[in-house]
Amino acid sequence: MVDVRGFRAVRYTALAGDPEKLITQPYDKIDVEMQRQYYAKSPYNYCRLVLPMEPNKYQAALQRIQNWLREGVLTKDAEPSVFVCRQEFRMDGQTCVRTGVIAALRLYDYSENVVFPHEITYPLPKADRLNMLRTVQKDLEPVFLMYSDPEKVTIALFDEASKAEPIIIVQDSFGVKHMVWRVTDQSKIRVLRDALAQKTVVITDGHHRYESAIAYRTKNIAKGAGVRTLRSIST
Repeated sequence: MVDVRGFRAVRYTALAGDPEKLITQPYDKIDVEMQRQYYAKSPYNYCRLVLPMEPNKYQAALQRIQNWLREGVLTKDAEPSVFVCRQEFRMDGQTCVRTGVIAALRLYDYSENVVFPHEITYPLPKADRLNMLRTVQKDLEPVFLMYSDPEKVTIALFDEASKAEPIIIVQDSFGVKHMVWRVTDQSKIRVLRDALAQKTVVITDGHHRYESAIAYRTKNIAKGAGVRTLRSIST
């Protein structure tokens, strides 16, 4: 059973400035030169959180999150929601569209046959993301998964959500147009939950982050911390 839920997101406010100066490639695609370029774009560029240039990058990310929340550059939503995301891009002379949703997903061990991987993972990247998660206590980047929806229940939900004004419209360095809609209606989130409940999902990107989250949960449960087994995921 796939258990997805809404969550209280931490998001940029207008104080952060132009969204196109804030966005980055995923942390594992960012090289040293890209770090410099992102830092030059904005004092609030997301690279400063996911892959800081400072020697102690984990503490640097934590301090920035705390400072930006205090300054109002970041804010935490008052109520749980999910976010419908759409990407538009050109391929082979045609306009292509990809739509999905950012939600919280319960963590499942691979042995449970709910979440399936397709890549080999390595100790060092997992240790890096585990250290970041342990330090900042925030899920900084979603895991990207796919699922099948022949009934088109979630597709209809996404189409309905996209009739409203998006909260974000931005174009990345590859020319991909990104649009995001926030869904707070709990009845609609319930439709999403029910539609995905009997499905399985496949990780397409983010294996190291997912397995780091599993390790974090396991260690905290062993300590008796009783952490919730939820993680923000893009499906």
